[in-house]
Amino acid sequence: MPIKNKPDGESEISIFDEAVIYKRGDYWQFRMWLNKEGRYLRQSLKTKKVATAKDLAQKIFYRIKHDEEVGRRQFSKTAKQGVEEYLQSRCEDVEIGVIKKGRYGTIKTHLTHWLDFIGRDEKLRDLRQLDCEGYVSFRVKNNKNYSVSKSTIANEQSTINAMVGWLYRKKEVEIPRFEFQKVAKRKDAKDTVERSVFTIEELSALEEILLSLIAESKKDLTNQKNIRKLVACYYLYISMQTGLRRGEALQLTWWDIEFKELQVRYGYFDKALPIAPQIARLKINASRESSKSNSKKAIRGDVDCVQDTVEYANVTVREDTTKVKSERTFIAPAEPFLELQNAQLSLSLEKNNSTEVERPTTKTLIFSTVAGKHLSYRAIAYWFSYVIHQAKIENLDKRNIVPYSFRHTYITNRVNANHPPMAIAEDCGTSLEQITNTYYHTTDRKRIANAFPDSYFDGSALYPYDH
Repeated sequence: MPIKNKPDGESEISIFDEAVIYKRGDYWQFRMWLNKEGRYLRQSLKTKKVATAKDLAQKIFYRIKHDEEVGRRQFSKTAKQGVEEYLQSRCEDVEIGVIKKGRYGTIKTHLTHWLDFIGRDEKLRDLRQLDCEGYVSFRVKNNKNYSVSKSTIANEQSTINAMVGWLYRKKEVEIPRFEFQKVAKRKDAKDTVERSVFTIEELSALEEILLSLIAESKKDLTNQKNIRKLVACYYLYISMQTGLRRGEALQLTWWDIEFKELQVRYGYFDKALPIAPQIARLKINASRESSKSNSKKAIRGDVDCVQDTVEYANVTVREDTTKVKSERTFIAPAEPFLELQNAQLSLSLEKNNSTEVERPTTKTLIFSTVAGKHLSYRAIAYWFSYVIHQAKIENLDKRNIVPYSFRHTYITNRVNANHPPMAIAEDCGTSLEQITNTYYHTTDRKRIANAFPDSYFDGSALYPYDH
């Protein structure tokens, strides 16, 4: 843009009618208005000689014009601004279905860690390839909640470099990628899973602690900290019992949960005889008895046929919330879901202004805390670390124990119980190949059980089956 005020030719000199050099004290300065950036570029030429100042100013002018031609800015954005712009582009990818909402949340978490390391006010144009050499040490040493796995750090590095590559193409940074400190190669998947699985004793201890924390937090739900504690502990408890991925669980709404009842009839079965006729007789006897009285017992000779009901939850994981892009429905215990729903309802009925709790609807996130906000990753990490240490789980670093270990344990325990691999794959939203290649033969318990098929192994002793 041509300069408005014509320079006097002595204290101010025009450079191609778009910039000027002027004196401040004894030294010459450069000034030029940048239309696209809406601000002046000012720079000291660090010379007292007018001829040298003109020559330097012309070089700066040519560089600015070249940068404008290729789309490069003169004023750098901050690291925080760069992350915000990148996340906005990924948010658009979510809207058109390129990535899932859960994946977007993971990317956002990865880049938040990077901002903590690099600094939010760091200029993008000042970044150099070796600036992230200490990132691995930073993530390992500064994480107070639980050990960060090497695969997690490797994934974070990939996310960061994907963003840097995007910013490089937009001419916001001078480098195409960072040179990170190398992370040890990921070990065989079976070995990784085996080390991150909880034992039966550890799982029992964790369950006891979680139920205790839930009961403790219910005593005063006017306190927002207790609300977050309650929801976080229910999240961990339900993760333990369902094997849900984090992204799947956090996006569940009450619309996705359907409570049902199933009739149970307890009676005598002779395994040596056909089962179907025995069931038919029990149904007939139960029907006759119910027509005579309200008793729940129907007597067949000297054998009781007891009728009962069991409640369960139909859990639907929507297609848009899972990384495998396929909707699935599985059965889970109803009790923790019901208890969590009742807790949310009781909160809304209390009408306590300090909690700002909204009445739960079918659209309400199951794991929501205050004013419908979903449970934060930080809260999950904190309470996971707390219960892990309360249960005195040993060798955390070597075993790579993380919240995802609940999923590994859930699948491994179903494998150990000889559930059909296809049924496990369908319930857990993974492939048959993943189940058979990764989770079969991953524990000593399974190996021993396979070696002694005529006995039951409980982890410490063999119990031969009667023949």
